[in-house]
Amino acid sequence: MSKLIGRFYFKRTENGNLIGEYSHNTSKFIASECSEPIGITNGFLGTYNSTWIHGKSAIISELIITKSERSCKIFKLEWKYSDAKHFWGEGFVVDGILIGDYRDFVLEEPTVGK
Repeated sequence: MSKLIGRFYFKRTENGNLIGEYSHNTSKFIASECSEPIGITNGFLGTYNSTWIHGKSAIISELIITKSERSCKIFKLEWKYSDAKHFWGEGFVVDGILIGDYRDFVLEEPTVGK
């Protein structure tokens, strides 16, 4: 199975929902995704119920958006099914839009100098 690498954007509505689109290295189209907050959010930070269509099925996951440890301007995103991490990515805000990338695998440590 190939590794999935994708890109996305989210806009935050006045009601705190996130609406956006995504695509990935195996898709032939750009699809939509929407996320509703679970509890209190702070800008993009928070936990959401996220929904998108895969084939003919709706996929519902928990989306958790936090700040990166490296920079307060970079966001970490995790999409989870049944408490297991399924997709993860990073992004940053440009003109009020959160843009970034995601994948379904863990990056390996660089082998520079080995």
